[in-house]
Amino acid sequence: MSFLDHLRELRKRLWIAALFFAAAVTVSIVFRDEILAFIVDPLFRAWSAVPASKDHELKLHYGSIVSPMFVQLKLAIYAGLFFSAPMLVFQLWKFVAPGLYPRERRHVYPALIGTFFFFVGGGLFGYYVVFPFGFEFLLRYGMDLSGYFPIEPTIMIDQYMDLAIGLLFAFGLVFELPLAIVFLARIGLVDHKQLLRFSRYFIVIAFAVGAILTPTPDPLNQALMAGPLIVLYFLGTLVVVLIGKKRRKKEAEPPEPDEEPPA
Repeated sequence: MSFLDHLRELRKRLWIAALFFAAAVTVSIVFRDEILAFIVDPLFRAWSAVPASKDHELKLHYGSIVSPMFVQLKLAIYAGLFFSAPMLVFQLWKFVAPGLYPRERRHVYPALIGTFFFFVGGGLFGYYVVFPFGFEFLLRYGMDLSGYFPIEPTIMIDQYMDLAIGLLFAFGLVFELPLAIVFLARIGLVDHKQLLRFSRYFIVIAFAVGAILTPTPDPLNQALMAGPLIVLYFLGTLVVVLIGKKRRKKEAEPPEPDEEPPA
């Protein structure tokens, strides 16, 4: 393909990706109330677990007349990006695939699928595991102050949405750790021996990351974040060990020619 052909192909892929993203945002706007209810549900469930909640009703507030509209629009954009992400990645793959050897394409497919599932798994872990404990701790801490002087929560909906969406994306990215480890091993930057030696330091790093990402200083919440990180690290290390064994076995065999050259 010539340079202009590559540009035309890129424009085609960008248009398809943009159309799917616009369609996903449109559908998200239609179901904006359901998506908003899904995002705020952990907060209200955590509030129902606080003893002082019997005397107070939790409400979300907004400080500007345009805040509710912008909150739902921002939420629809994030939801559209999430739901259209597989198609966006697929279009990127269709653009670069002709330039790869068949053996390279076989490695890309598992990486693309794994990236999506690890990201979704990280978000679900944050939503169902960390959010209930973290939000309950914060609400309890605030309501405990009411024993000294009158206080009740005034939670702004835009601030809560920024916190919740930011944490969901952070958990999703952090759960990509095994893929990052495997990628570094494939390009030759690390091996399983280096990863095992570094594991003692990574345990400390995992707890530091847990302290940064979790919304509370509670050791239990930090352990809930650090534990899966440590498991994911050793999972990535195990995959690197298997890759190393397979690579050594393949090096002992005569090389096979590629079926077709890249475009």
